[in-house]
Amino acid sequence: MPTPPPGQAGEGPTRRPVRPAVLKVRDVKEVIAKFILLQKLEDEIIDAERTLEEGPARLAASQENLDKIAAEHDMVAEGLKETRATLKQLELDLISCRDLLEGNHSRSTKVTDERAYRAVLDELDNINKRIAEKEESTMVTLERQEALKAELPGAEDRLREAQSAHSTLSDAVDTFMASARATLATRRTARDAMLASIDPASAERFVASASSHKGKAMAPVTSGTCQACRMRIPPQLYNELQSHSKIMTCPSCARIMYFVPPPPKIEPVKDNRKTKKPRRSAEG
Repeated sequence: MPTPPPGQAGEGPTRRPVRPAVLKVRDVKEVIAKFILLQKLEDEIIDAERTLEEGPARLAASQENLDKIAAEHDMVAEGLKETRATLKQLELDLISCRDLLEGNHSRSTKVTDERAYRAVLDELDNINKRIAEKEESTMVTLERQEALKAELPGAEDRLREAQSAHSTLSDAVDTFMASARATLATRRTARDAMLASIDPASAERFVASASSHKGKAMAPVTSGTCQACRMRIPPQLYNELQSHSKIMTCPSCARIMYFVPPPPKIEPVKDNRKTKKPRRSAEG
């Protein structure tokens, strides 16, 4: 927002009523011309401020996307690591079960008591079930390992792309924000200098309009329509605006109006060549 003209600082939230500027036609035209330049400076200030606001938000969104892709990559890599550990443990368990199976087979040949023999057979049955379960788990884990191996290259590619995109965006945002800071400083200085070159009442009027409309103080009026709010201007007011007798505001949006001549009408090119009537045929 523009700073108040000299003598307005420290007045608190209440604003003094804007005094109507009593100016000559030539002075009104000059003030309006400066207002238009001021509006261009305001627009550049708004754009620079928006860049400074949006830069961190864009970086945060990019970082969030990068974190998500990194988490997906880490999940695949960690899953692959877990399957390897699981397969190693299953391999050790199978070795242990087969050793037990072999030991119980040897023991079954030496048992003479039928009750003890049945106990050995039950133990052999349990060991075989455990071996079958371990082998099934090994097959499932191997399938999961193969799926993760196939998925890992794509996850690595996506992570590299996201890291590169984030780095590029970070550099671009840093450049844009540095340029925006420089623009902001120079445009604010130019705006304040131009406000100081206008009579205080007119400068106060521009400041008030800009403050009330988020920096958009001016409203071009063409063909009797305010281009800011798209409302029709009363004909008498529109005629008065074109006379540049005073600084005027739109009765609808309260922005400072300035007259912009409508574009010239383009007359269609007339073709003066006579069109020949088609000849009638002999049969006609």
